[in-house]
Amino acid sequence: MTPYNDIFRLKQQGMNNSQIEHALGTVSRKTIITTLKLAEEKGFVFNADAAMSDTEIHRILHRKKDHDQRAFDIEKVMFELSLPNSTVTSVWNNYKENNKSGYSKSMFQLLIRENREKYTLPAYQSCVDIKYIKNGFSFRNGKKISVLFAKDRHSGKVFFTTAQSDEKTRTWIHALIGLMHQIGALPDCINFVGQLSKKYKAETEDCAGYYGMSVTETPVSKTDAFIQIVNSAMKEIGDISDDSQIWALRLALKEYNTQPLFSGRFNHEDAFECEKQAVLRKLPETDYDLVEYVPVSVQSNRHIRVDGCYYSVPFEYRHEKLMAFLSDEYIQISYLNTVLCTHRRLKPGTGKYSTLPEHVVSDDAVPFGEISGKSLRLWAAKIGSNTLQAIDWLLQKKTYEVQAYKVCETLLHYSTKYTPALLEEACQKAIETNNVTYQFITDYCKNKAFKIFS
Repeated sequence: MTPYNDIFRLKQQGMNNSQIEHALGTVSRKTIITTLKLAEEKGFVFNADAAMSDTEIHRILHRKKDHDQRAFDIEKVMFELSLPNSTVTSVWNNYKENNKSGYSKSMFQLLIRENREKYTLPAYQSCVDIKYIKNGFSFRNGKKISVLFAKDRHSGKVFFTTAQSDEKTRTWIHALIGLMHQIGALPDCINFVGQLSKKYKAETEDCAGYYGMSVTETPVSKTDAFIQIVNSAMKEIGDISDDSQIWALRLALKEYNTQPLFSGRFNHEDAFECEKQAVLRKLPETDYDLVEYVPVSVQSNRHIRVDGCYYSVPFEYRHEKLMAFLSDEYIQISYLNTVLCTHRRLKPGTGKYSTLPEHVVSDDAVPFGEISGKSLRLWAAKIGSNTLQAIDWLLQKKTYEVQAYKVCETLLHYSTKYTPALLEEACQKAIETNNVTYQFITDYCKNKAFKIFS
């Protein structure tokens, strides 16, 4: 191999071609002239501070037509060699299989040897540091959202996801799972910077165990570099007063992740892709499903209430204290460790009902003194014919009458909250306008009562 570095170094020192030939002793004057001429034609400028290997300079001066297809990123190769179980042969085979390089194996090995001392390879750690910032975002509508930051220790790439600031374990677990999806792969360990809340610890360890990860905690002082990144990112969005803070944070981290990992152009994102393909484990097909245990009581409509939705229970257990096992997909209701029924979970806050047909009984089976369709109609009839007609319509509107018990019972109580005459008038107006709904009757009673007493 022509000693290109020596030729250019001596030329920069002011030596002529003959002096360079004499100083090197192993290079002909013709080779020196050809090298300097090629450098001028290719626009190559030698920089002693950013030294290149002789092989790399040779590739620049003697560039072939397919050189761009043959060349590879030496920094990326050196990073791949730092990954567990990586060898020069395995990396070279990977490049050959993917047509990333036309180098021979011997040339590939030569480039590796020449660059080993040039790059300080990071020690491999299959670990992600996580930092929780409570109420990191504050929006104009008063809503607050927390942020989970994560940094891959080996590649240096930083991720983030958001979590509602409602102090619920389920929200925390969902945010943690979202973070794993944001990363797109599973490390061996997740390390929480600072102390992990006792409230979340058991569920977090259970969730991590599902994905095959261990959980550790590290004092903030030992992760100063990561904390500086987090603080810098939060400071950058701190002056933004509108609701674009999440977008600003995403841009800030994107800029950080495109910074070079070494001195050249090889960045954090490329490094993480190498790591994901080589050693990190894939996410399972199904996510961890947190199961919570909640004691529940059966309401007068013979349903339990969970997150604003209603789930039926067997009629004979309507007076018992039951236990609900809550997951993202299902709600399982049990009594003394015996499973009574299972419902598919409804969207929280919708007020919808999940009623199993086997839980519905006829009015005749309901003991005296308990709410039923029959008792509600008798109550409505005492108030007036319009009230009876409205209650009857509300009961028949539902798939099962039991689903309307709560609404009907509330409306009938308006006869004592306001007056029977006012409720009868509201039901009459609802029937005349063909708008027999809980909302219409409620609004009518409230508005009419307000006018009377104002």
